[in-house]
Amino acid sequence: MQREPAVEALAVELIGAMCRGDAAAVTALLSADLAVVFGVVDGIVWPSFEEAAAGLAARFEGGWRLDVRPGCPRAFRQGEIAWFADRPVMATAGGGSVVGRLSGVARLEEGQWRLLQWHASLGLSNEYLDGALPPRHRLRRGIFPKRGG
Repeated sequence: MQREPAVEALAVELIGAMCRGDAAAVTALLSADLAVVFGVVDGIVWPSFEEAAAGLAARFEGGWRLDVRPGCPRAFRQGEIAWFADRPVMATAGGGSVVGRLSGVARLEEGQWRLLQWHASLGLSNEYLDGALPPRHRLRRGIFPKRGG
């Protein structure tokens, strides 16, 4: 097992693309073999590349962005598989901040690290998030398709 700076950079790139509201850039970081994306809220569970791409496009439509700064991501690899963890900081409506958690697994594919899985959380209830996040970040329920429909 060894540190993998390129995957640490991938985590920073992922956060940066979400801050820009760039669904295409986030999608470009995903493996076609994506297993799952778990977002901060219960409604964000995308169990395939196709569902993640559609969910990201819906999430970022209309200029939606995040105000998040990467923490200090650490990544390690074993062969062509790597994993990372970070504690990014999200701005809140009152001018404060919330420390989150971001972890994921990546695979080296044709010289590029691609995400197989990622999980983001804030460790806060959805009700708290609705009050804490700036208005443009508040949770929009019902924009994600239900499985099988």
